[in-house]
Amino acid sequence: MPHDEHAGERRTVARARGKGPRQERIAAGTYQTLVFGVVDGDKSEVVAFGKLDDGRAPDGDTIYELGSVTKTFTATLLARAVLSGA
Repeated sequence: MPHDEHAGERRTVARARGKGPRQERIAAGTYQTLVFGVVDGDKSEVVAFGKLDDGRAPDGDTIYELGSVTKTFTATLLARAVLSGA
């Protein structure tokens, strides 16, 4: 059987598009929208679920407030810079 170098990418995108916990959480009102960025090598795809307040579907350009989670990323980057002597 020939090697399919893109099989993993197709499986990842198929999982992101498929029904499951994502759709269940949107249907239950846990989340209004979910957006996933799938990157595999030099290929990427944005997969989105749900509806925004104005009825549009979210996409890769939808802006979200990240709140306090950004503090963790900032602290990690700062710690790495300090440890590397930057």
